[in-house]
Amino acid sequence: MMKLEELEQVLKVAIDKSLIPVSSLISKCKVISTPGLADPSYLSFYYHFGKHIQPKTILDLDFDLGLKEVCFLKSCKSVSMIGGLSSNKEYNDLAIKYASDNIKSVYLGKVEIYERFSTIVGTWDLILCDDPQFAKDHIQDIWSLMNHDGLLVVDNIYRGENEFGSVASIVNRVPIYIENRYKLGIIQR
Repeated sequence: MMKLEELEQVLKVAIDKSLIPVSSLISKCKVISTPGLADPSYLSFYYHFGKHIQPKTILDLDFDLGLKEVCFLKSCKSVSMIGGLSSNKEYNDLAIKYASDNIKSVYLGKVEIYERFSTIVGTWDLILCDDPQFAKDHIQDIWSLMNHDGLLVVDNIYRGENEFGSVASIVNRVPIYIENRYKLGIIQR
């Protein structure tokens, strides 16, 4: 895998020059209204990201509709296992059903849903987290779930820039940042 700094530059160029509309990436997906769909750089990031890394396992700590995974899987064919932590939102049952259906439209591998963070097993090449505060509060556990050279992608950095900075400091890593709707941060184990 390329160095994080190189990955940052490649992704910024790809996202800036992207001609792929979000609607084409998720055209067959079931959705619940979400503001992220209006930002052309939000879900397209995952598509372009998938072109440059080759994880075998993905864990999403806010498994909600599976749209990130769908976009990622459209460009990355190395994934053999997806895990998702149930988000416990009021529409959670519907979101999990939609996530499962959406992912199955592009992926035939195993999908495991976890009801609680403490029940997650195994190690993961790529971990996705939409909540910087959750990442900060659980970084030691998240770190132990990551494979050597695994990547942690934290979304919504604008909502918790200090929290993500703390996450990077706790594990003694220098993050890269990708601008989108709420800014993404990536650190490597």
